[in-house]
Amino acid sequence: MADWQEVGPVRRGQRTTLDGSGNGSIVFSVFSANSKFELDTVVVKAAGALPAIFPQVTLYKGLNMQDAMSHGASWLGGQVTFRGHIEMNNADDLTVGFAKGVAGTVVTAIIEGKNFLWR
Repeated sequence: MADWQEVGPVRRGQRTTLDGSGNGSIVFSVFSANSKFELDTVVVKAAGALPAIFPQVTLYKGLNMQDAMSHGASWLGGQVTFRGHIEMNNADDLTVGFAKGVAGTVVTAIIEGKNFLWR
């Protein structure tokens, strides 16, 4: 009988540059329809010309960046570690949203947790 089986850790990172309004987002997806991630850590950091003005950071389950989908937020995203449990499958992306930063700031997000396959 098929079931979720842990196949190892997952650690993925992406970066983006904040737009002219100081906003941006990074979207993480699972590998396939037969995959799921159980995340326990999301690390974000920002670096740019004016590192004293860091963006606000919010985690959203899915692509829709609405408060009802929020899974935590930080007032300052210079370097923040979110800890908790977020389960992602092929229908649930994780969006890391950045707001009120300085245009041109490079922001990075790293997700860490367990990778599962349906077998």
